[in-house]
Amino acid sequence: MKRILLLLSIIILSSGCFAQWKVKDKNKNNQWKSMEFQQWKFTPKWYYTLFHSGYRKTDKRNIKQEAPMVLASALSKAESDKQGESTDSLYKQELSQFADKSIDYQYTLTKSNREDLIENIMTELSSYSKKGGNPENSFKIINEVDRIRSNVTIIHESHMGNAKKREAYLGFEKELKSLYRLVVKLNMLNKIKQ
Repeated sequence: MKRILLLLSIIILSSGCFAQWKVKDKNKNNQWKSMEFQQWKFTPKWYYTLFHSGYRKTDKRNIKQEAPMVLASALSKAESDKQGESTDSLYKQELSQFADKSIDYQYTLTKSNREDLIENIMTELSSYSKKGGNPENSFKIINEVDRIRSNVTIIHESHMGNAKKREAYLGFEKELKSLYRLVVKLNMLNKIKQ
């Protein structure tokens, strides 16, 4: 009995599924088929000539529908213009900063001299310390070298013209040269004391 009921329910359900495909109207049948298998074939030409083209050509909106949007856009126009101007100016500033950072050729030109001077200073300081020099003098000179290095990185990352950066780099180079001379004199004085 259960098998018969199961078989009948399957037959009824399957016939219901097949019944959906049996549509008498040719246009609806084409519509169903095109949704499943083919490109869309909507055949009635009267739809396009009467309804679709006529509806498309006329504007069906009224003032009640458009008023809130017009009001909201008018209220926000001034703020959006102001925001647009500030965004444009910020974009131009960031672009010029990026260009200045990428074209900081003065840093590249003076980098080797600075590095050589710092290396020479550190070499002289190590020999000064090995020969019994005053550690307080060494710490002061090391602090000055660190200050110059940090100032050079600040200038390198800053937004300045290349001419001003060049002046700053050359000033730091002069400071490093005077520190080098000072360390050499300290070494000479230390040798004399011994």
